[in-house]
Amino acid sequence: MRTQYHYIAVTFLSAFIFLSCSNSNTGSTSNITTDSTKDVLVTDTPTVSVTNTIEQNKVAITDTVKKKEEKKKTTSTDTLQVFTVSFFSIGSGINSEARKEFDLFIAEFATKNQTTLNPKQRKWGREGEVDYCFELHGLKQELKTELIAQAKQNVSEKKWVRMTINKPCK
Repeated sequence: MRTQYHYIAVTFLSAFIFLSCSNSNTGSTSNITTDSTKDVLVTDTPTVSVTNTIEQNKVAITDTVKKKEEKKKTTSTDTLQVFTVSFFSIGSGINSEARKEFDLFIAEFATKNQTTLNPKQRKWGREGEVDYCFELHGLKQELKTELIAQAKQNVSEKKWVRMTINKPCK
């Protein structure tokens, strides 16, 4: 009885080894020879240099980082077309003082810089939520940069006010 189980186990093990060895080179058309005097396996497939692969990966990573840095530079205020200031609520109404201050800021900025800022005001929600959408297509670059910087300063410390840049108005 014991020998019968050993025979079955050895047969399955041999078949498994045979099949795994015969399928190890699928997709490769290399000539494999063995030198029977030295028990060495000789192949004619080229070996990959680990050093070259690492250097190629370093170059690829460096190129990717440079491209991302260049993209960040070009997506600054020179491509700025839209920015939105949202006054939102968390269940108790918007920060109306912050909205009044922001309205005053818009009027003062336009007067000081001799320009017109007509943000689209889109009301939403039940508690006075509103988005101020600024389309900046006609403004000079310096004016865009100054407006964004001052608007950030105006709303940065305020509760329930959010500012988004280069996202489409809702």
